[in-house]
Amino acid sequence: MKKIIVLIVSLCLLTNLVGCAKVEKELTTPDYSVTPFCEDENLYDLTDEQIESIIPKIPSDQYEVYPSMQNVPLSATLYKNGEVISIDIRDPRLIRLINFFNNSLFYEKCAYSLSHLDQDDLEDIMSEEFRLELKYEPYGEKVPTAYENQPTLFDTIVVHGGSFALINNDFPWYYVDELIPFKGNHYSPYGIRQPSGWLELFGF
Repeated sequence: MKKIIVLIVSLCLLTNLVGCAKVEKELTTPDYSVTPFCEDENLYDLTDEQIESIIPKIPSDQYEVYPSMQNVPLSATLYKNGEVISIDIRDPRLIRLINFFNNSLFYEKCAYSLSHLDQDDLEDIMSEEFRLELKYEPYGEKVPTAYENQPTLFDTIVVHGGSFALINNDFPWYYVDELIPFKGNHYSPYGIRQPSGWLELFGF
């Protein structure tokens, strides 16, 4: 009886893995944009209107697979107006947003915080009334940190205001004598924090 139960559980897990792999294959393309989506020289002075003119040019049907970068999230949850909304990973707005972020990060058009997130920062981020939380399966060895343009060792992205907070919730480290139970950093595409915020601009 135990062998039958184990066999059933194993088959279910295998079916789930195959299903996930199939979905990810359908949602990704090995091709990725060969240039930054925005090559404007005045990156720090981009207006909402300029950003909005770029957005339609960003692919929204498949996640672009940039080398050594995360792409399809495991899940996406939007917190808005007191509601908790599950976002389909096939949502064109989400695909476009992730492609935009990865493009800016890959082509080093992304600013980052020189100091790591601390507990107060994390609490502030997770209490934002309007935020998008993305979950990932960490891999590789590069955690989110200053001067790191290809981090993959993180489990969460929180998009809020003008920033993307990348967080590994299972990476304890010491700062002076303080043990910080996670590693995280803020990234801001094109070095700007839009007054409208990225979520508004991408239609969330």
